[in-house]
Amino acid sequence: MTQKCSLRFNQTHSCLLATSKTGELAVYNCDPFDNCYTSDINEGTISFAEMLFATSLVATVGPLNINNTLRIINTRKNTCICELNYKNSILDVRMNRRRLIVVFLTHILIYDVSCMKLIQRINILTNNKSKDNDNKNNNNNNNTNSNDESLICALSASNSSVLAYQQIPSKSHGYSDEEDEYGEEDEEGEMGIDVSRSNDEFNDDSDVSTVYSRNNNDNKSKHQTGSMIVFDTIKMQPISIINCHKNALAVCALSNNGVLLATASIKGTLVRIFNTRTSKKILEFRRGSLPARIQSMSFNNDNTILGCSSNKGTIHFFSIPNNIAELGVSNDSDVDMMYSSTQSDDSIDNSQHSEFPKASTLTTDELEEVRNLIDRADNTSNKAQKSFDKSHSKARQISSLLWNRYKQYLPDTINSLVEPLRDFSCIKLSSKRNELVKIGIVDRTCYVVTSSGKLLQYTIPKPIQGKDQSSQNSTGLQNCIFVTESQF
Repeated sequence: MTQKCSLRFNQTHSCLLATSKTGELAVYNCDPFDNCYTSDINEGTISFAEMLFATSLVATVGPLNINNTLRIINTRKNTCICELNYKNSILDVRMNRRRLIVVFLTHILIYDVSCMKLIQRINILTNNKSKDNDNKNNNNNNNTNSNDESLICALSASNSSVLAYQQIPSKSHGYSDEEDEYGEEDEEGEMGIDVSRSNDEFNDDSDVSTVYSRNNNDNKSKHQTGSMIVFDTIKMQPISIINCHKNALAVCALSNNGVLLATASIKGTLVRIFNTRTSKKILEFRRGSLPARIQSMSFNNDNTILGCSSNKGTIHFFSIPNNIAELGVSNDSDVDMMYSSTQSDDSIDNSQHSEFPKASTLTTDELEEVRNLIDRADNTSNKAQKSFDKSHSKARQISSLLWNRYKQYLPDTINSLVEPLRDFSCIKLSSKRNELVKIGIVDRTCYVVTSSGKLLQYTIPKPIQGKDQSSQNSTGLQNCIFVTESQF
């Protein structure tokens, strides 16, 4: 069994992409479990990849430890449709039916998936820019784990194509170790968005912030804030800036239409959900009292369940009220209205934009192949999990009993601050501590994948809704039901 260095689900959590330390990519179908594709490592090693729903269109990044080459491949024909080479390392890649997002240390590039044409560049760092040599830039980038320790970002799966990415401060400054309560004040530093479309901007890939070059060995949290910027990749304009946490962000997740944003900081004690249209916090959950590194986060199809996995081998599930969950459900009429109010992709004057990097355009056959793959997109531990040990469960029941007895004497505003909602269900894995664990939720089925090569399937109990949700702290956790385990 080969140790996995990168794990990622597709947008519908129906397929799993895994890369090994030797640079081999494998694609698996989750239910039923089956190997769909395995790359030929002789053609070039792969660090991580992004799949377009359940199609055979996959974006791969490599080679290992360099990560400056992006390939769009057809896994069914085992052919490369397009290859782009960059000067600097790619930190992350996200894709939906309309946009391909390529993330670098200092900027983000937005491509039109249907023709692989660069249509926008977002400068993440706008201050203290200096043109250092490319070798120094690449060395800095290579010290970052491209798939798990990169800039935090997410792209909505629907055609609304909302991008959320972590704000980088113009000046490096530290943050306290304690998790703050959510506030309305803006973080120090500017928004950091430069949406200039000049050809000079597109052809210059050598800018890098001196903040990163001088502090390469410093802790990540000193350079990144707990704020996120939400960007509309269809209208090409920022939507909002959200101050999520005081500590640096660890992970985030977007609902299907990009309206709901879930975040967790590097402390990992609180999970928050925001409305990206209003920048307001609408829900807060407590994962636990002790710090933990949250490794992945996922909404289910109808946004009634939010799950998160941590480096402690635990997976927590939180219940989202129906009135909030409905905000994250795509509305086709809203999407059509948005498309009618903005310029279509076909009407963009491509003469105003230059390819980045310079490369030959796709042939007619290649364009047809990409569009056909997009059109065919499919929208579609061996026992029952027990609760935590008896001592922990008993202590939790006693604390809940005392709280329920005395909270009546406190104002409602204090109650909401002191008592965030807890998880209604939890999974305790038998995997090693600090093992990489990623999750994907489909309806009430949770797929759990570990870096040791295990794919576990659980059935999540029905979420607690309404008035009964307030009593979940005292009633204890509901058990997730183990279904199956597969090795890959």
